[in-house]
Amino acid sequence: MIIAKIYEILKDSANLMEAEENLLRLMHRFFADALEKVLSQLNETIKKQKQGEGWEVERNDQRSMQFLFGTVTFTRTWMTDPKGNPHYPLDEWLGIQKYERRSPLVDVKIAELASKCDYRTVADILAEWTDVKISHGAVRNIVNKVGMAQARQEIDLIIVQRKS
Repeated sequence: MIIAKIYEILKDSANLMEAEENLLRLMHRFFADALEKVLSQLNETIKKQKQGEGWEVERNDQRSMQFLFGTVTFTRTWMTDPKGNPHYPLDEWLGIQKYERRSPLVDVKIAELASKCDYRTVADILAEWTDVKISHGAVRNIVNKVGMAQARQEIDLIIVQRKS
């Protein structure tokens, strides 16, 4: 099916540049759709495992995250453990923090790019080269967040080195 779509894009495009832009959009959508399915299937696997451990299903919710290839929306299950504590096991398995809306790679790439140009230019470049749409203010917030995480890692490394 993907071959047929590629053929249609090549056939219907006025030139190679237009074809490549359309192929890139197709590739991004294909990866996003595939990841949506895989994450939702993974959620089901984790949910069944947790139910076998005595966890209770409360509800299924949708979560959207921005990846370099586009927004991915997937299903995750809100569950309570045997002690009554609430969890999203898929989020925990993936290492996703509460309210996090971008993949860690998106944040790192934004921070790397921001070290070379101003925040507004970063937002413009991302919109042109990826499916990431972000404001210059959000770029600043990501730079601060990534910087704080890097500082924490450096402090942890110093502590470990002093202990050894």
